[in-house]
Amino acid sequence: MTEISPAAKEKADKAILITGSARSGTTIIGKIIHSLSDVEYAFEPPILFSLFSLIYEMPEYRWTLLYQTYLYESHLLNALAGRSINCNRHDDSSIYMVKSEEDIEDRLNKSRGKQEIEALATASTVAYKIPDILPRIPKLLEYYPQTRVVIVNRGYIEILNSLSKKEWFSNENANKNLIWPFTIYKDINIPFWVVKDDHETWYNMSALDRCAYYYLEIVKNIDRIPNRIDVRYEALLENPVAATEKLAKQLGLSFGSKTRDILATIKLRPQERDTNILDKVDETLRMQIIALSGKSKNIYA
Repeated sequence: MTEISPAAKEKADKAILITGSARSGTTIIGKIIHSLSDVEYAFEPPILFSLFSLIYEMPEYRWTLLYQTYLYESHLLNALAGRSINCNRHDDSSIYMVKSEEDIEDRLNKSRGKQEIEALATASTVAYKIPDILPRIPKLLEYYPQTRVVIVNRGYIEILNSLSKKEWFSNENANKNLIWPFTIYKDINIPFWVVKDDHETWYNMSALDRCAYYYLEIVKNIDRIPNRIDVRYEALLENPVAATEKLAKQLGLSFGSKTRDILATIKLRPQERDTNILDKVDETLRMQIIALSGKSKNIYA
């Protein structure tokens, strides 16, 4: 079987995966984790959306080779070498938001060979954030059982409101490549996480019902993931320091130089929302959400 190196396998097996439904708070949790000491983090790597969409179709040896190549060779080593870090100070995922100027300048002010970079990498933790893939994580854990899966949970009323406002699932935006990979069905692009037998149903759904379908497809799989770390978005807003201290302890990591600065920006801000949004969802989908909310601590209003 083709492999890269024992180090690549080890880093992939102990990686931190931040996931959950879109609009659940995965971005801020990813930013916080990136700020922790010795963490090298990737924000929604495009290649991983495609790889996870194929995890049940590709042979294990091919999938794991590509996965390890990305996480170790492309992401981790190049980040430490200063070759793949996001230096756009206007982006939420900018390295300047989470690491010290000294750390960044050290990466950018010299060229290091691979052996030197690999030596630095031994102390580093790989982390990445990618929503939409919860149904595929059990398969990932077959390959990499030590993966630390951080799932961000948020109330369904907030998520449905936020998804609806984004209009990602409207017919007007269906073919704008906002969500991919996709399957072309009739005249619209259908996201990879829509079950094949549901393509016709999706095609005929309203935009809001598509939001509800998406939410269900993602969160109904949470309890299939053993040893996960659950983070409630609302708990983070209520007490950012306590929530992050708990998360860092669960991950075996410590605060970095910018962690407390990031936490100081987190505020509980009232937002307009339609508290009756679930009443506007198709009855079958609505009843599924209500039923799940009674069974799982991860589903709440």
